[in-house]
Amino acid sequence: MITVQQLSQLRYLKQEINVERERIMQLRTKSIYGTRRLDGMPGAAKRADRTAQCATELAYLEQLLAEHMRRAICELLRLQRFIGEIPDSEMRLIFYYRYIKGLSWNAVAFRMGGHDEQIPRKKHDRYLREQAQRESA
Repeated sequence: MITVQQLSQLRYLKQEINVERERIMQLRTKSIYGTRRLDGMPGAAKRADRTAQCATELAYLEQLLAEHMRRAICELLRLQRFIGEIPDSEMRLIFYYRYIKGLSWNAVAFRMGGHDEQIPRKKHDRYLREQAQRESA
C-alpha cells in the first residue's frame, strides 16, 4: 500500500534533483572560468589544486545526481502504476493532479471543476483509507 508520505516524497525528490543540478552547473562554471592558468605566474599551483578539487567534487555530485534520478524514476513508475490501477477515473485524476503534476489542493479542485479544496482532498483520503482497510482484511 502506498501512503501519502510516500506519494509526497516524489515532489521533494524532484526538488532535490534540481538542487543537485544547480550545484553541478556551479561547479562546472567554476572549473571552466575559475581555473585559467597563466604559465609562469605565481599561484598557478594553487589554481591546479582548485581544479583537481572541483573535478573530484563534480564527479561525486554527478554520481549522486545519477542515484537521485534513478530513485526518482523508480518512485515515479511506482506512483504511476498505483495511479493507473485506480478504477475510478475521477480518483485517478485527483491523484494525477496532486502527485504527478504537484498541484495544491485548491488547484486540484479547480482542475476538477470545483472551488472547494476539501472535496478532492476528502475523496483522496477516503480512497486511501478504504485501500488500507481492504489490504488489512
